[in-house]
Amino acid sequence: MVSKWQAAVASALIFSALAAPVAEAASYTVQKGDTLTKIAREHEITVQQLKQWNNLETDAIFINQKLLVANEEVKVNKEEKIAFSEKTAAYIVQKGDTLAAIAQKNNMTVVQLKELNKLQSDVIYINQQLQVNKVLPTKNIEEQVISVAPKENGQAIYKQVIGLAHELIGTPYVFAGNTVEGFDCSGFVKYVYSNAGLDILRKSSLDYYLQDTTTVEQPMPGDVVFFKNTYIANISHMGIYIGNDQFIHAGTNGVEISKVTHSYWTERFVAYKRFNGID
Repeated sequence: MVSKWQAAVASALIFSALAAPVAEAASYTVQKGDTLTKIAREHEITVQQLKQWNNLETDAIFINQKLLVANEEVKVNKEEKIAFSEKTAAYIVQKGDTLAAIAQKNNMTVVQLKELNKLQSDVIYINQQLQVNKVLPTKNIEEQVISVAPKENGQAIYKQVIGLAHELIGTPYVFAGNTVEGFDCSGFVKYVYSNAGLDILRKSSLDYYLQDTTTVEQPMPGDVVFFKNTYIANISHMGIYIGNDQFIHAGTNGVEISKVTHSYWTERFVAYKRFNGID
């Protein structure tokens, strides 16, 4: 049940959104079946940020409620002309676009897109001109395929990876989590590998796929496996391969073992890969 106070706050937010020069991409209209967790995940923010920006004291939301999904505006000089290099192309922001959607269409990460366009927030505007990659960034990476097993040091790390991953089975899923209190998929992989002796940065599964790993011809227990279209139309999930067509990952049910050959994962399978730091 939504209180009158919550309804008033929502109305005030809607009025503010209409009165102020806020970009359309900065607000979201709640749909049937939405939760704060789902909305936060889709807009690459945390539930805490979503509640803070919208003055929500509980997790209760209602259909057609307007929520802010970015907390600041980027003022763009419409007269400013952007110089495009041979490796970039122009993209004109369309109604309904988000940075995540534009990045996916152009085989980029949100971080890369923001850095390329010097964006300080996720706010974008209809008809805004952005630079995007003209050449697929994965071309050179995908031409390389590892066909040999890791050396002694790499095998030692893999042994630690497998052991620690099993110990963490049952840990709950937490969006953006990378501690034993809770993990998301890439946070789980980062935690396991870092504690097994391979110090890697905290990144998304898409960034790990594009920037830090190389495809393997024959996967070994300890390699990583990537999937697409689990909640966005791109690389969106990853786990640690443990052999026998199984992998350990942080899914919605927490850290668990799943079969790559299960129909859900088979339809979304992309590749087995290996972190570049593994010799």
